[in-house]
Amino acid sequence: MNKNILMIGATSGVGKSLLKSLLLDQNCNIYATYHKSRIINNNKNLKTLSLNINNLKSIKKFFQNLKTIKFDKVL
Repeated sequence: MNKNILMIGATSGVGKSLLKSLLLDQNCNIYATYHKSRIINNNKNLKTLSLNINNLKSIKKFFQNLKTIKFDKVL
């Protein structure tokens, strides 16, 4: 069974490095957030989601889209 992992902030620094490592594991479904810089990757296990943590409307929309997913890990 694949693990569902939610990554908040996966476009630079530590998040970007961690995302690269996680993409090597084919047993993970990764849901990675971005704000301004889109994540470009064709990995079938990667889903990208827009999130602006400074905007309440963006946060509400983000969580509405994830209601049905149970995450094993949140990073």
